[in-house]
Amino acid sequence: MVKEAKGGVFAPSDYPVIKRALHSYLLDLMRVEGYSDRDPHPDVAVISNLMHRLGRVDA
Repeated sequence: MVKEAKGGVFAPSDYPVIKRALHSYLLDLMRVEGYSDRDPHPDVAVISNLMHRLGRVDA
């Protein structure tokens, strides 16, 4: 049986890197043709929620 890790999976120093990578991916999604503000890419909401949670953890 695998032991469950206590605490976070990522080091606190990883959060800024993860947020920058997500932000870069989000900008790329915004440039994809076929998606607009009215019909955004499905990952936009997921990325926004994840960035919000990372911001709360990082603070």
